[in-house]
Formats: sequence, C-alpha cells, structure tokens
Amino acid sequence: MQAHHAVQGLCAVAALTLCACAAAPALPPHPLETAANAIADAEDARAADYAPAEMRTAREKLEAARALLRLATPGLADPNAAKERWLAEEASADAALAEARAQDIRTQSAVRELQAAPVAPPPADAPAPNGG
Repeated sequence: MQAHHAVQGLCAVAALTLCACAAAPALPPHPLETAANAIADAEDARAADYAPAEMRTAREKLEAARALLRLATPGLADPNAAKERWLAEEASADAALAEARAQDIRTQSAVRELQAAPVAPPPADAPAPNGG
C-alpha cells in the first residue's frame, strides 16, 4: 500500500515537472539569429534582385555584428555588446526593407501588366452594363 502511494507521488511530481518545463517561456532569439533569418527570408524573396543596396547593407551589418561577437570576452561586461545587438537589429531592419521593396516592385510590375493587358469584349449574349 505504501509502495502504491509512493508511485502515485512520484508520478504526480513527474507530471508537475513536465508541465513546468512545457510552460516555461522560450528565450527570445539572439539578435544575430534574428538578423540571419531576416536576411535568409529576404534572399528567398529575391530581394537582392530588386533592392541590392539594402541587402548589401544588411549583410555588412550582420558581418560587423558577428565580428564584434567574436571579439567579446565571455563572462565580462563587454562594451561592444550594445553595438553588436544594435548592428544585428539594423541588419534585420535593412533585410525587411529590402524584402518590402522587392515586393513593392513586383506588385507595381504586376499592376502595370494588368493595366496594359487588352480588355476582352463581353460575350454577345451578355446583358448590357446599363441594364438595358
């Protein structure tokens, strides 16, 4: 009987532990990871074809942030940590801008194509547009 209660107690503790682990908030991604993902997303959207300057700037800022991270001294307050985070955030913003510009250019191109397309006349048996 005591063994049964002990097993129940251990199961309850295990269940609570699993729930606590599942409920723990995930750490936000590091800005360098976020920037790398933003650049990858922009590359997937072919942003470099439409906004090469913004993509180049995003890549340069990401590389500068990575260089500062390599120079960091682990465990010590690093004076370059804020600059590294700032550069990574700027790289993310530049990549998002490039992606948005690419989307805008593609949308404008599609609109121009639609406007230039000939309009087919309505079928002969279609009602008149003014109801008559």
